[in-house]
Amino acid sequence: LKSIFYPLSGIFVFKNSEFYLAVCATPLGQKNQGGHTHNDKLSYELWIRGEDIVRDPGTFVYTPLPGWRNLFRSTSAHEIPNIENVEQNDWDELNYGLFGLKKTSDIWLIDFGERFIELCVKFKEFYLLRRFEINQSCLVVTDKANFKLHYSKFPYYSNGYGKLINV
Repeated sequence: LKSIFYPLSGIFVFKNSEFYLAVCATPLGQKNQGGHTHNDKLSYELWIRGEDIVRDPGTFVYTPLPGWRNLFRSTSAHEIPNIENVEQNDWDELNYGLFGLKKTSDIWLIDFGERFIELCVKFKEFYLLRRFEINQSCLVVTDKANFKLHYSKFPYYSNGYGKLINV
């Protein structure tokens, strides 16, 4: 198993020929103002033996359908515990349109090794500690938070601009 960290992009990767795990710890985008960034801190993608187990929902569209744009970049669209109607970072459409986010989150690397990573994200007054541990036969994801853990099942996926797939 190879572990790789891309410090400027905030992506952690664990992979071999049959396994791929990418963990998102990305900064908020251009000068902490959003850009193409989503509210996906501590979300992940998982691929095992050629099959997508967990995947990022994609983007779908940018400007023609603002509601859909925000839906696809929302916290609840990603594989992370969430709180109803609370985003990791607030929409800042007044200043930056559909590409703006107002920074209300911070993320920290707690520990990182050959077969594990532990990170913490704070958004508003909420904290989430998430640990990914790769064992011989499984991936264990452990979440601890100061809020009730709720996991949404986002019903859409976009594998290209303007393409919408129900999953």
